[in-house]
Amino acid sequence: MKWNFLRLSAWLIALTLLIFSHNIFAQQYKIDKPANWVNTHIIEQPKNSDITKVRDGTLYLLLDNQSYIPSRQKQQRYTRLVMQALNQSGVDYISQLSLDFDPSYESLTLNSLTIIRNNEHIDKLDSARMTVIQSESELAERIYNGSLSLNIIIDDMRSGDILDYSYTVTGSNPIYANKFSTRRTLNWSVPVVQQNMRVLWGKQTPLHINTINGTADIQETLNKYGKDYSITLFEEPLLEQNSQTPTWYDPYTQVYFSEFDDWGQVVNWAYPLYQSAIETPSSILDIAKKIKAKHTKTSDKIAAALRFSQDEVRYLGLEMGTNSHQPTSASETLSLRYGDCKDKTVLLISLLKAMDIEAFPALVDTEETKRLKELPPSASVFNHVIVTLKQNGKRYWLDPTVSYQRGTLEYLAQPDYGYALIIDKGESALTSMAQKPVHTNVSVEDNFFIAEKVSESSRFETQYTYAEFEAINRRNNIASSGLNSVAKSYFEYYQGFLNGLSINEAMAISEQEKTGNLITKESYLISEFWEKTDEGYEASFYASEIQNSVYEPKQVNRTDPLYFDYPNIINTTIKLHFAEKGWGFDSDQEEIDNDYFNLKTTTEFNDNVLTLSYNYYAKQDHIKADQIDDYLAQRKKLISATHYPILKYAKASETPQTTADV
Repeated sequence: MKWNFLRLSAWLIALTLLIFSHNIFAQQYKIDKPANWVNTHIIEQPKNSDITKVRDGTLYLLLDNQSYIPSRQKQQRYTRLVMQALNQSGVDYISQLSLDFDPSYESLTLNSLTIIRNNEHIDKLDSARMTVIQSESELAERIYNGSLSLNIIIDDMRSGDILDYSYTVTGSNPIYANKFSTRRTLNWSVPVVQQNMRVLWGKQTPLHINTINGTADIQETLNKYGKDYSITLFEEPLLEQNSQTPTWYDPYTQVYFSEFDDWGQVVNWAYPLYQSAIETPSSILDIAKKIKAKHTKTSDKIAAALRFSQDEVRYLGLEMGTNSHQPTSASETLSLRYGDCKDKTVLLISLLKAMDIEAFPALVDTEETKRLKELPPSASVFNHVIVTLKQNGKRYWLDPTVSYQRGTLEYLAQPDYGYALIIDKGESALTSMAQKPVHTNVSVEDNFFIAEKVSESSRFETQYTYAEFEAINRRNNIASSGLNSVAKSYFEYYQGFLNGLSINEAMAISEQEKTGNLITKESYLISEFWEKTDEGYEASFYASEIQNSVYEPKQVNRTDPLYFDYPNIINTTIKLHFAEKGWGFDSDQEEIDNDYFNLKTTTEFNDNVLTLSYNYYAKQDHIKADQIDDYLAQRKKLISATHYPILKYAKASETPQTTADV
């Protein structure tokens, strides 16, 4: 999620201009040679590059990124890419380029566009088709950023050709108050023959340089522009990441350049942006007054204000220019009834302020999450903002962009993005968002009413209770797909392992106001409950929700950690109601406890009802690569412990007997 907003009138004006004025687009770029500060590199030929690892038919011969940060003039970023099309797929991949820029504060200069064929350099600046278009690559996320793209279609590109092009973007987002930061990945999963990264530092303030997941040989020299930091690499070893890794895991070496000294400077940068938008005019006070009239407890007021910001203001981000990080005023967001994460955050904080409840913005990164702790301070690392407050000594994290969230404050699903930077005076460090999970995510109660005769249909009733984010996801699914479609998908799921299944009663949905839990109930008839075997008839029962949570990785032999669903607490109860007398089962208890999960199982038989109980909780959010074999062994135990077969013996006349064996 990104942050920002623009006044509707300004957006309509901008949109009209973009649609009807091609000349305005044409003025957004020019063709000229690179600036004098740019270093030109000779294209090196590969020596040991593994061509079999090439993707999209494209071999990268040179990746060159250079930045010039003068003390007073506009920042400049020079990029040069040299790529060879090894086959027709490569021709298709590189013969059309898109160079993005934000016209509100950036200008684009195309420096070169050349095809190299049989050592002949063919200039394509005159013959290539160039068009500036509205890119809007984030429309699917309901984000409009106003960025443009110079679309270049290159003519007469052939297999084996080398494309060599370069461009310069001048300007930087003024919202950062001229504070500079950038990052660059240094190793890749595809062959890259030559890499260059350079930062030409013309300011007097210190520039902090950090590397993550490795080291980099950074050459520092002085020239007339300032300090020159450069990294040159040739045929770096490839690094291929395993599948199903945690979102926060990134094994690639990265180098970070940042002008921010510490997180306190980031707080000082963000604080006035939010304070200028937090307000309590009459429109905000009126909403707060209505909330206070309905609720007396502070916790209930907080939950009501959160729900208002979630449900009454739709998510939409208009993020042009400085609006990428500058929140819209609370009153304007309330008036328009739409906004992005920072707009909704400001609205929620303003509503709480109107009720004398103190709350603060908290910057987070939904991808880096807990890895954020390892990264150097920077304002550009965050991609989302939420609200934090303390109530009765406990810190809460509230996300006003979440839809379909229900329940009182004590039961609200709270996001865990690893670490957050709280935007309040005096804050100078990241705050951990980790919380001990206490609420069950999913509770399952399956009831099988087993008919006396094999030929008769048995009834299967199941109830799912979803809590926290599981409840939110189910509500969202029902709202978008419709109850009928969701019920159909559930029915098809059970048909996969219950033979002769038919619907007995339509799916019913209910909710628990206090906990915010969502409950689904289903009822089916099973005409083929028993499976014929040599000994008689068999039926098997599974705690499938638990089994699905402890999954087998696609890549067993791996070097990277495996994603593991956490926090995750699941309770499953399976009851077998026998119409036939004479069944008997031993009571039993079992526990599987390891570094990854805990599973407790209980078997009880009373009043001709067999009750199988399974209580599971995860202990961590990933499995280390060197733990996979042990994890799979523990998983095998869990699969066995959550599978319960029963056997019904048949008489010689094929009439079932009234005894059972397990």
